[in-house]
Amino acid sequence: MGIITSGRGCIYLYWIPVQEGGTGPAVESIQSPNQGGADLLELIYANRKKLPVVVALTVVFVAAGLGIAFAAIAGRPVTIVADGCAYSVRSWGRPVKELLSTASVTLQEGDVVTPGPAEKPAPGEIVVVERAVPVTLIADGERFHIRATGQYVRDAVSQAGISVSDHDLVCPVSDEEIVPGMTVALTRVDEEMVTRRVAIPFQVQKREDGELELGMSKVIQQGKGGLKELALRLVKHNGKVLKTEVIGEKVLQQPITQIVALGTCGVVSRGGHTIRFKKAMDVVATAYTPGPESTGASADGYTATGLRAGYGIVAVDPRIIKLGSRVYVEGYGFAVAGDVGGAIKGARIDVCFETTKEAYQWGRKRVRIYLL
Repeated sequence: MGIITSGRGCIYLYWIPVQEGGTGPAVESIQSPNQGGADLLELIYANRKKLPVVVALTVVFVAAGLGIAFAAIAGRPVTIVADGCAYSVRSWGRPVKELLSTASVTLQEGDVVTPGPAEKPAPGEIVVVERAVPVTLIADGERFHIRATGQYVRDAVSQAGISVSDHDLVCPVSDEEIVPGMTVALTRVDEEMVTRRVAIPFQVQKREDGELELGMSKVIQQGKGGLKELALRLVKHNGKVLKTEVIGEKVLQQPITQIVALGTCGVVSRGGHTIRFKKAMDVVATAYTPGPESTGASADGYTATGLRAGYGIVAVDPRIIKLGSRVYVEGYGFAVAGDVGGAIKGARIDVCFETTKEAYQWGRKRVRIYLL
């Protein structure tokens, strides 16, 4: 049944009854001038016995149309994108996990699918499977093995639940693309402010003194170290100090300069002799004889330089006094540095005597010698 309004102000009421004998529908219509709502109501009332059949047919046709439309929509394919391929699967209102099974796409640990496995995608929607790749993370003294999704290193770090501050270092860098099997190392960078007290070394000031013998020195003023406090910035990588930066300092105690007098006098008078020398030294002096009692069974009476051992020969350390040098030894006299000895090291000499008695009488003493 239907109502049609013509352009001439007329209303047509029509219905499709089934003819007796089942020979097919017959179209009937009633034309009525448009004289108001009352005439239309009278028209419908006059044909009231035919209305139930018309309504029933209308419901059937509408339901069939809706069913066909629903089937057309629900049967539209859903596109699944995985592993570089696209699969077309009809949804029929099924959840994503069933559609993946239909397409033989298997989810592995860490894989991400959008929409989620339990969601029902709309017809025509695209389902994307993002595969996770193995990544090793080293952070805070531990090693983490994860399967990460995302494009960049920062995505893997975030998925591992590792927090990264602005100062921390990530290697490879955060915006580098993830490669399967890669190792990412996180270095914790911290700064610490500390204070530390350190000694200030004293300075040494040297002054020439003509009253002191050449080569001799004398401390006139004893030096003393000072003290200062430093403000430091410590930069730590994974808890270990990598760099120390001084950002301030304060002197707590000034150091005292040490003053030393250096002898410049190169002339002395000893034993009635005026001695001009290049350098004076204070040394420990012992004595020996040319015989086996001092130099052992292999003694042949000659020195290391080939000189005949005897009075006027002294053994020295060649690092301190050059062999062949002429010296004057207080209490002994003039001599030549012509021998060495296993025990003669540093500021020490061994003077030679002809007899054991003389050597014993000399003994061991501290003397001043002059290099001529």
